[in-house]
Amino acid sequence: MGKIGRNKPCFCGSGNKFKLCCIDKNEEEYQNTSDYQNSFLDISKNFEKLLDIQKINYDYKTCLAPNSLRRECDGNIVIAHSVSKSSMLKKIDEDGMVYYFDKSFIKYVKKQSITLKKTPINSASTFTGFCSYHDNKLFKEFEDSSFKIKPNQLALLSYRAICRELYTKRVTQNNFKDKTDLLKSNPPNKFSSEIINTYLIGSDLGISDLEKQKSIYDEMIIKNNFDDYFYFVLEFENIPEILCSSGKLLIYDLSGNNLIEDIESDSPLENIQFNISVFNNKTYVHWGWTKYSSELAVKYVKYFDEYSKTNWGNLIVSYSLANFENNCLSPKFVDKEDNALIIEKLMNTFASTERIKLEDYVENFKLNWFFSNKYKNF
Repeated sequence: MGKIGRNKPCFCGSGNKFKLCCIDKNEEEYQNTSDYQNSFLDISKNFEKLLDIQKINYDYKTCLAPNSLRRECDGNIVIAHSVSKSSMLKKIDEDGMVYYFDKSFIKYVKKQSITLKKTPINSASTFTGFCSYHDNKLFKEFEDSSFKIKPNQLALLSYRAICRELYTKRVTQNNFKDKTDLLKSNPPNKFSSEIINTYLIGSDLGISDLEKQKSIYDEMIIKNNFDDYFYFVLEFENIPEILCSSGKLLIYDLSGNNLIEDIESDSPLENIQFNISVFNNKTYVHWGWTKYSSELAVKYVKYFDEYSKTNWGNLIVSYSLANFENNCLSPKFVDKEDNALIIEKLMNTFASTERIKLEDYVENFKLNWFFSNKYKNF
């Protein structure tokens, strides 16, 4: 069960502040009871019926363009790729397929693990988060033009990542809220209520933090001024085995140490966007952030800025799998030797709550990435 700020609503559903309600209760004891576990499994069985993720994604349609540009929307919401199909996925596919994570929640609950699934590139990394007009207009800077290390192109890659993350959180939250009665046991018990309420509280906070971040990107795009955007980019002279477009809360560094002093604080958590992209047959590994996250982001990317070893491929692929879920992988890479088992182990590190020490994972694969350059603006 996630940690709750003292002034947030209590997870028990009473409506009181956490500090005035269940703050003295032992959450771990709740989680270790058979009633709690059975409630979680009961919820997950109902969840399976509700969250056929692909169906929900296509049913929930919106355009996440900046508010002041919404008047331009053409109303034709498209199935957009957070990782470009034509310029990127086709570089790593095999017969039109890539590996993507299996989105079945019930399989995760039963197996307590995330699994890979071969997915057509038409479906991998997709979300219905933009109208046709804005999907073309906003991202043509790097879709239709020669890619260069420029703040506007990098910021748009980060913007697409944060929009996809915000979209996914809204989809899941909306379905929880719409189907609360179905998600609860019959009759309801305190454990199912706690699980649902805790999820919704955390979801509200996560969406609020992302919306604040997105508003900064919105303003930069509207003004075409990217002075408040910062980045760190690594360039490699090879095609990658993995592509990614995602984001991460800045809570721990890559050695598992706290980046923030008070994780219990009610202050908004800061976020960094991450992309592994391919342009002109080169790999670009890219962290991007705004002024809102600048101090912590600089501390976070310091690990990579100071990295002096040569096993870059192992490092980046392991890092992406252990920290993000929106990864698309080359079938040739996944199907080689024991790679699939290692990949799923790393993916489940992402799903766990443990603090990740990146140095524990850098020897997993035998990859040859040829480092050529480093670019930074911070």
